[in-house]
Amino acid sequence: MKNLSRKIYPFMVAIYPLLALWNYNIAYVNFSSAFRSILLALLATGMMWILLRVVFKDWQKAGLMTALGMFLFFAYGHVYILMQEHIPGLARHRYLLAIFVTLFLIVGWIVIRKLKNAERIELFITITSILLVSSSVFQLLRYQYLVNMASQDLMKSFDSNIEFQNQPDELLLPDIYLIILDAYTRSDVLKEFYDYDNSPFLNELTEMGFFIGECSLSNYANTRLTLPSVMNFNYIPDIIGDAETLPSFKSSRVRRILGSLGYTTVTFENRIKGRFNLDEDIHLSRNPLFFENMDLLS
Repeated sequence: MKNLSRKIYPFMVAIYPLLALWNYNIAYVNFSSAFRSILLALLATGMMWILLRVVFKDWQKAGLMTALGMFLFFAYGHVYILMQEHIPGLARHRYLLAIFVTLFLIVGWIVIRKLKNAERIELFITITSILLVSSSVFQLLRYQYLVNMASQDLMKSFDSNIEFQNQPDELLLPDIYLIILDAYTRSDVLKEFYDYDNSPFLNELTEMGFFIGECSLSNYANTRLTLPSVMNFNYIPDIIGDAETLPSFKSSRVRRILGSLGYTTVTFENRIKGRFNLDEDIHLSRNPLFFENMDLLS
């Protein structure tokens, strides 16, 4: 255990805050984004550990200081927010940064001058960090399992063998666009609360043939609940039943009905792609190379 603790606990301390944050925002963060952050944290931890090894001439002391450095780094934002809430007059980065640097230097001096045997400290940090990381990983796996179960239940409740008496000609199928202008509110609300007249924009849309829902309301106050409701033509309690979480969009009624009609699903890259996953046929990216290729084709 001694050798194991010296090898892994700084890395555990570094990735736990990221795993905890991923769990907190799990509905909006996909695996690739979280993996990139975790990989960068591991690389930064390794580089810091090697650098401090050169300074302290001791892997054990360098490991302790690396773990402390990672802890202070990830705690900084939380402490700053607490200061803004409770002591706004002192909530300045120059003050807090000075406090954190001073704390790091004081502990470093104690580690160099006073600490003779850190095995118990290492063992405590190792066990604690492994438990925390294991708990976070379990929550992530449990969430994914629940999403898969909810999706399977939704698919079972939906009759995938829909028969259309008059199957429409593929050429006659209209294009369907779902554009989510998140947080873009109604014209009457803009006028009443923000004194902004949005009528020129809406009038132009009407002239182009668009329908404007003058007093429209979403079923729910946040996007995470509104979109599943829209994609399944139903309210959340009726969608999930006894499930503990929301199903994936690729198992939604809209996706399956349009798929059965032969539609090709095209999506644009968006900031919550981990949540809004339609298992699309074509995914358009904001990658500049893509638009260069489009120019060549036009």
